[in-house]
Amino acid sequence: MRPSATETSSTDYRELVERIPAVSYTAEFGSTCEWHFVSPQVEQLLGYSAQEWQADPGLWFRLVHPEDRETVLQAEERTLNDGVPFTCEYRLLDRESNEVWVRDDAVVSTDANGARMLQGLMLDITPQKRAEERLLYLADHDSLTGLFNRRRFFHELDAYLAWSERHGDPGAVLLLDVDRLKEVNDSLGHDAGDELLKHVAGVLAGRVRKTDAVARLGGDEFVVLLRALAPEQARELAHEIPELLARTPVRIGDELVSASTSVGIALIQPGSRTEADSVVREADASMYRSKAGRRLRAAARDPEGDRASAAPLEEAQSSELEDLILAVEEDLRENARIRDELRTRYGGSLPNFVAVLLAQMDETAARALHTLGRARESARR
Repeated sequence: MRPSATETSSTDYRELVERIPAVSYTAEFGSTCEWHFVSPQVEQLLGYSAQEWQADPGLWFRLVHPEDRETVLQAEERTLNDGVPFTCEYRLLDRESNEVWVRDDAVVSTDANGARMLQGLMLDITPQKRAEERLLYLADHDSLTGLFNRRRFFHELDAYLAWSERHGDPGAVLLLDVDRLKEVNDSLGHDAGDELLKHVAGVLAGRVRKTDAVARLGGDEFVVLLRALAPEQARELAHEIPELLARTPVRIGDELVSASTSVGIALIQPGSRTEADSVVREADASMYRSKAGRRLRAAARDPEGDRASAAPLEEAQSSELEDLILAVEEDLRENARIRDELRTRYGGSLPNFVAVLLAQMDETAARALHTLGRARESARR
C-alpha cells in the first residue's frame, strides 16, 4: 500500500527538520512555556532528549544562563507585543552545566485554537563565540604572559596622557629589559627562557597596583604605566623592581634562575602635551643608560646581545589567530552547504517559517564572517 500524500509530507517534514543543523521547535511564550515540538538535535546540543524536554515545561528557561534570562524575556516581550520576529543570542547550560551559545530565531504562528506560539530554530554558535572571544583576547594580550600587548598598552597610555592633561594627574612609564635572556635560552633552552619571562610578568603584575597597566612589548621588553603616582614614588619603584626580581628566583628544571633586569623611567608631567611614542622612547633611552652604567661597572657586553627577537612569538600568535579564523570559516561553510542542499531539495515546498529562519541563519553567518574579518585586521595592526 502506497503512503498517502499527507504521510509523505509528514515524512519529508520530519526528515527536513532533522537535517537542519539546528534545533527546530514549536513553543509557547514565557518562562514556564510548554514546548509542543522539539527536534532530536536537542539531545546532541544539550544532553536532554526531546521527550525530557517536552515533559518539563520549565526546563528551557531553567537552562538559560542566569545572566541572560532578562535579555531573553525582553526579546520575547518585543515579539509578543510588537509582532517582530524573535531573535536572540544567549547561553544555555547543558546537562553537564557547560555553557552552550545559541542563536535563537523564531516567527509567530497561530494554532487551531488561536493561541500564538513561536516556531523557531536554535543554532549552536559556540565555536564562533569561543573563537571571537579568543580573537578579542589575542588582539589585546600577549599570548605567552597574559599581559597587555604593545597595541593595548599604547591605547592605555594615550588615554592616560589625555586624562593627565585634563585633570593634572602625574604618572610615569617604566621600561624593563631582561638582561642575558639569550644566555638562558642558549644554556637551558627556549622553554626556560619563556618560563623566565612569565616569572618576570608575574612579579611585575603582583607588585604594581590594579589601576596600573603592565604589558610585554615583545621579546625581553616589558613596560608599566603608573597612573596618578608622584615622581619620587615612581623613581623608588624603578629602583625597587630590579632588586625584587633579583631576590625572587624561579625554579626552572633543576636550576634556580634569577632575572637580571634594567629599568628606565619617563615621567608624565601634566601640561607637557607629550605623545605616547615620545614617553616610551624616553623610558627606553633611560633604560639603556641604566644598562650601560652597569656594564661599565662590570664587563662590557654587546648591547644587542641580550635582546631576544619578538618575531617567533608574534608569528606564533598570528598563526593561532589564522587557525581560529579558518576553523570558524570552515564551520560556517559547512552550515551553508547544508542550508543550500535543503533549498535545492525542497525548493518552494519548504515550510514558510523554515525558509524565513534559514534566511536569518544566512544573516548570522554573514555577520560572523564580518566580525572575524574585523578581528583579523585588528590583529594585523
